[in-house]
Amino acid sequence: MSAHGEVQATADSAWPASCSPGGWSSTWTTLITAHCDKQGAAATFKRGFGFHPPGAWCANTGESLAMLLRSGNAGSNTVTDHVRVLGEAIAQLPVAYRRKILVRIDGAGATQRRTGWPYAIIATNIRRIGGVPGSHHPQFLAVLHRSHATVKDQVRAGKAMGLRNLPSKSWIVNRGWILAANIAADLAAWTRLLGLPDQPDLAHAEPDTLRYRLLHLPAKLATDARRRTLSIPDTWPWADAFLLCWQRLDPTPRII
Repeated sequence: MSAHGEVQATADSAWPASCSPGGWSSTWTTLITAHCDKQGAAATFKRGFGFHPPGAWCANTGESLAMLLRSGNAGSNTVTDHVRVLGEAIAQLPVAYRRKILVRIDGAGATQRRTGWPYAIIATNIRRIGGVPGSHHPQFLAVLHRSHATVKDQVRAGKAMGLRNLPSKSWIVNRGWILAANIAADLAAWTRLLGLPDQPDLAHAEPDTLRYRLLHLPAKLATDARRRTLSIPDTWPWADAFLLCWQRLDPTPRII
């Protein structure tokens, strides 16, 4: 099992019903700019230079499920790449949550483009989708298309976690960097879902906000008689939120 898969498997036993990963999965392609010559970097369709990876995110939880590093000149509508990413994304979901999945792919995932009309590819394994209220109306598809825009939030979060710039000239090292950045984004997503669901200013916090308020904690760690004590200033505005999050996450299973 890959490191990414281990993170997913660890979270499986801790999933509350409100955070069930089964449901909507969104795929999207994004551009990563390279500021120097790197292995695989190429000109992009937006006249930039870098990489053009497609990725998939679970809309229910906001976690990254899969991402494929590609050269900047790779096509947005390459079917084989979309199928590969989608297959890897579904494989990340626990088997029990694969019974009802709805996949949304931006219009770039199609092989033909029609000017002037927003469109997307939507696929599902829900057998009785006709029983969903409103699903037989054209407006139902419009709602799915508009809500698909939330995947941009996950792309932005991923770039805030390290995807904005790949550090190495080596293709292999940059593939590992993408994996590490997506793991970091997943950890941030599950920290909010499991540890901060009832904290209005942190439940949907951006990575920079989460980093400033919780991860960069102004505390002192002291060791005495083989015991470690974390001293948090009483004046820190988010001290209670940190302690509550710690208490909720501490019982979760560890990766062995």
